[in-house]
Amino acid sequence: MRSYGYFLFDLGSTLADEVTGNVARVANAIKADMLYFDGSERLQSGPGEHWYDNARLQSLYYAKLSNQDTFLQGSSFSPVSWHLIQRSASADGHGDVKGYLDERTPSFSWLAGNLMPLDCGWYYVYDPEVTADQYDYILQRCLGFDCSISVQTNPANLRTHPDIGAIFDLCNVYERLRLSGRVPDETRAKLREPKREYRLLRQPLRLRRTVFGPWKELNEASSACDAKPLMPGARLGLQLRCGGLQKPGPAYRSDKAVTLETFDDLAPYLRDPQNRFGVYVIGPEGAGSCREGCTQEFASEEGGPEGGRCGRYTATSTRADEGGYTSIGKHFDPPLDLTFHAGIGFWLRGDGQGGSFKLQIRQGPNATDYYIHNDFTAWRYFQLVRPDKPSPLPVDYTKVDYLIFYYNGLPANRTVTCWIDGVKALPALDRAAVTNPVVEAGGRTVGFPATLTDGERLCWFPGEAPYVIPAQAGERRVLPAAPDVLLDPAAPATLRLPADASGALKMRWVQDCPEELPLPEQALATPLPPL
Repeated sequence: MRSYGYFLFDLGSTLADEVTGNVARVANAIKADMLYFDGSERLQSGPGEHWYDNARLQSLYYAKLSNQDTFLQGSSFSPVSWHLIQRSASADGHGDVKGYLDERTPSFSWLAGNLMPLDCGWYYVYDPEVTADQYDYILQRCLGFDCSISVQTNPANLRTHPDIGAIFDLCNVYERLRLSGRVPDETRAKLREPKREYRLLRQPLRLRRTVFGPWKELNEASSACDAKPLMPGARLGLQLRCGGLQKPGPAYRSDKAVTLETFDDLAPYLRDPQNRFGVYVIGPEGAGSCREGCTQEFASEEGGPEGGRCGRYTATSTRADEGGYTSIGKHFDPPLDLTFHAGIGFWLRGDGQGGSFKLQIRQGPNATDYYIHNDFTAWRYFQLVRPDKPSPLPVDYTKVDYLIFYYNGLPANRTVTCWIDGVKALPALDRAAVTNPVVEAGGRTVGFPATLTDGERLCWFPGEAPYVIPAQAGERRVLPAAPDVLLDPAAPATLRLPADASGALKMRWVQDCPEELPLPEQALATPLPPL
């Protein structure tokens, strides 16, 4: 039996004692003072029911702990283990943490009715796109329900995450507020309401009603605000995030870039490279190689992302598994000297049908492989960085003799297609960037004199100077103060970007409302309990 992808052991077997004993032996050796039964709602096995098997599994661990006062937390418990579990976790936090917390909030009353203390859940700080406002929202709920929060991360993220300092500063302030017992009941009642969100502000210490809109991908040079004011006097704010490169830059356009393929002529992909007459489609038997049960077709057709022709690469697998692959390539005679190149740039369009597209640079038996999962359907520009180490085998770039395209992991009984264009060896790497974005609203122009590069985020809250959060932990770059803009549906605001913006951009509008909840400044003198 499996649960959450893991094998379960029979609770009546010696394996149960062996597994729980191994865990307890580690806990005893390091004198652990806490054990968390993560996923315990489904980590029991056998024909029995949850109320019994869940408690039985937790009891097997507890019985082997030297410290019988070890703090036990679980994501599930039953009446039979109620006396062992001292705190119940709400949920793991990742993805839409605000929405998931709202979904879980109604269950908190059930825990309170069963006299079970609440932990608001384990929330991750791994993805650099995790933002401080997500923790602000979670910690407000913790303050409202008088419950703890658990944060999960690792030393690398503690050093590098762009919002790590802000997140733990918020944890510090909210925990002191919670432990002080000075926050009025009417304030805590508001903080228990799903979808009610504030932003913690200082000098004086207070909560200000804020609405963070959904993140949207920007595929055009402008985006209008469609948010409706939550209340009179709501002001407009903005967050803009720059992601990876989404279109070619100067390095790709450089005269020093070497074109490896334009797909205007597919003759080099035939077994007979001299056959150059009317070659626009190479069928399953034309060239390349396929695993048994797979076929491929390579064609040159109109419709490239920058005009002109592009390559259309189709593969079909009739296999029952996902082990199918196909490949087709061209030979360079004489071999190319690509020692200068810093990476490969090209356009790729998928059909979202799965499998991995692979581009390979080959020299004799050695190769550098680049994989891209076929989970998208529009043209995308990819810049593949030349690896520092063999990938998978060391290539002598002075004599590259093949460019090969593959499909790996073909889905069973399915046909997949990708379109390819403009493959070049780049003399340098282009950098994703957007410079000097502008917001226009009600005849007023608000400019942000800054350049955002990959991973950086612009934050503009009304009444505060805008700033840029770096891609990794570090000092924020403060920009000149921007005028306030009232949110007015009759005169919607528009974000405008420069034509040369090369980063994959996401944005969200922020609504700042006049409602404020005062907080007791003296609560910050409350000492935190020792670890």
